Amino acid sequence: MNKIDPPLEEPARTGPGAEPLPPESLSGLSPAGRTTVRLSVLLSAMVAVILITAVGIVAWLQWSAATRSTEDLRQEKAALVMDAIEQELSQVLLAAEMLIERMAVIWGPRAVRSADATEIERVLRTALAAAPRLSRVAFVNADSVEHALERDGLDQHRFTQSERADDPHYRDVLQRLQDASGAIRFRRQGEQTTSTDAFEIWDPVSRNGAFAGAWSATVPVGDLTRALTNAAIALRGVPFVLGGPQEIVIDPGLSSAGGAAALETLWSLAIDAGLASDDDDPAEGLSQMTLGGADFVASYRWVEGLGGEPWLAGVWFKADDLAALQDRNTIAVLAGLGVLFGAVILCFFMGNALTRPLVRGAEASRRLAAMDLTAAGTVPRSRIREIDDLSRSFAMLEKGLAYFEAYVPKKLVHQIFRLGGGTLRSEEREIAIMFTDIAGFTTISEKHSPAEVAELLNEHFRILGEQVELFDGTIDKYIGDSLMAFWGAPVEVDNPSQRAVNAALRIARALEWENHRRQEKGLDPVHIRIGIHRGKALVGNIGAPTRMNYTIVDDAVNVCQRIESLGSDILKRKGATILISDSVVQDIGSNMAYVEVGKATLKGRKTPLTVYMVKD
Repeated sequence: MNKIDPPLEEPARTGPGAEPLPPESLSGLSPAGRTTVRLSVLLSAMVAVILITAVGIVAWLQWSAATRSTEDLRQEKAALVMDAIEQELSQVLLAAEMLIERMAVIWGPRAVRSADATEIERVLRTALAAAPRLSRVAFVNADSVEHALERDGLDQHRFTQSERADDPHYRDVLQRLQDASGAIRFRRQGEQTTSTDAFEIWDPVSRNGAFAGAWSATVPVGDLTRALTNAAIALRGVPFVLGGPQEIVIDPGLSSAGGAAALETLWSLAIDAGLASDDDDPAEGLSQMTLGGADFVASYRWVEGLGGEPWLAGVWFKADDLAALQDRNTIAVLAGLGVLFGAVILCFFMGNALTRPLVRGAEASRRLAAMDLTAAGTVPRSRIREIDDLSRSFAMLEKGLAYFEAYVPKKLVHQIFRLGGGTLRSEEREIAIMFTDIAGFTTISEKHSPAEVAELLNEHFRILGEQVELFDGTIDKYIGDSLMAFWGAPVEVDNPSQRAVNAALRIARALEWENHRRQEKGLDPVHIRIGIHRGKALVGNIGAPTRMNYTIVDDAVNVCQRIESLGSDILKRKGATILISDSVVQDIGSNMAYVEVGKATLKGRKTPLTVYMVKD
């Protein structure tokens, strides 16, 4: 007989209850290999896609519309400026030309015949009053004597009579007039800030077929330039008028920005474009160029010049001014994209906040599916009604499963989950079986009220159940004051006999402490009998289709129960008497201290059974 009393074998885990199912055991709940995505990510992505699509379309439409509007606005403004230039030229230069022609026809012969300075002054005053944009009108006779009337202040005029025979300019003009068949026009170069830079229009007068003099009108270039510049201010542009590739009619700064090459370029572009001069629908051109290291854009069209010659009129402006308009559109689009980015980030945080209860609920559900009821209370309440309903429903489900767990062996539930919800087949297995019974329970019941007896049994079975489950046993049922448990089903374990004996020893030790506590309270101690046997038994679902019980049935169950009942003959006054069969002894070998108590012929069996008692 082995006298060694080793310490009890402890299981790998601690704490009561079955271990939660490993994650791989839940694979049967969903199709294998399925890719999943977090709800917060999906929700944020969906909202982000909708926002990006909507804002992107709006931004693209706004950008396109703004770009078109900017271009249309520029073209409209440029057209208005060119209309103003054309109108200004028509009102000033062409009106001056027509005035001189009428004076030459109506007053020319009379002025030649009379040669009266007073009469000529009266005519000049009448002409200057009719043309407020003119700065000077004059009559020169064939002897180079000039009668001139100039504006000298707002309402002041100055009349002069002078000899111009020695003036090279007048000699040249008179020479050209003698050879001309009609009016001549030219620009008298000078400073634009003074009246010396002006357009002069001369129309000859003849008498008896000979040259007798000429009428002239002067339009200051500076005044005309300022009028045209005011018209171009709205576009931040500068007007220009060209009479040829090298002939600047009006130019406040284009030639200084790029030199004569710029003028030749504009003139050539207009010629190559073949722009037509049509008063009803004037064709327009647009050119981009780099002048003096800066980018410029010019809009232009052909207009009627002095003497019917075409002039190229237009407006030029820096490309940066147009870019500023486009930059405002870009800033608006970038601002919209910034708002979109902020909205996407906000959606992400809102999605996380919205789905946090669902994520925690999903985590709790996974633990609950693994029968880990520590997940209770992990689904937070929410202000959103549907999520709050889910939280309360989940809490009720956890309570229901907690109650269910008290009636159904955890190991059985775990095994069903491992089978993916399938049915446990009935099969024959090697099972270690335990029966326990309280000695003298009838006497105890007579001495106490039913409530006290129920309290006693609940505490007693709590102690027993904790130790059985601690060593991976399955509690089959409670029969009055008796407990039936087994090892080896529904989950197979190594050496079920060893686990059953270890659980019995722990029960004995726990009862020893419990009896000590009872005695301190003046209560009677509780003594129990424990019988353990190992043998083959049929394990599976037994019962009706509407009420099944997972249990074991066979001769091994009867043998174990009768071994337990033998304890009443040899029961010692201590916490527990543990009797085991010879099949259990074969399994535990020298791992336990035990003593043979004799052979017994059990009811219904012919062969005597050797019974052993486990020593503490």
